[in-house]
Formats: sequence, C-alpha cells, structure tokens
Amino acid sequence: NLIENAIRPSALGKKNWMFIGHPQAGERSAVIYTLLGSCRRHGINPFDYLKDLFTRLPAAKITQIKEFTPAMWAKAKTKEQVVAQAS
Repeated sequence: NLIENAIRPSALGKKNWMFIGHPQAGERSAVIYTLLGSCRRHGINPFDYLKDLFTRLPAAKITQIKEFTPAMWAKAKTKEQVVAQAS
C-alpha cells in the first residue's frame, strides 16, 4: 500500500506526460519529478529546497554537487538547526 500510494501521482499522470513534446523535455521533467519526490521522502519543503538550490548552484563547483542532493541538504539544515538551538 505504501508503495502504491507513493507512485500513484506519477501513474495517474503517465498518459499526460507520454506526449510531452520534445524528448529532452521528458528527461528534464523526470529530473524535476525525482527531485520533488526525494524532497517529499525526506520531509523537505520543495520550495525552500529549490530556492536555496537555485541561489547557491550557480557559484558551486562540480565537486560540491553531492551537497545539493535533497538528502544531504536535509542533513545540513538539521545541523544548522542544532547549532542555532545551542547558541
């Protein structure tokens, strides 16, 4: 049941996304849906995540790319909250 509930949104929209227009548009959409799904799985507000991502990403180096995954972003935010509470 949990898995069925998790994939229901993408299963319902499958027919709509089948003819997305350009093949690269489908790939890009898949990346965005994956990011948003990962945010949801980690309990992250997608707006906050994307806002921070788009703010910091242009100045980032390729070696820092792992820091921008939702899982690592959530860990960093948790550490920031712990430090702020300790102050």
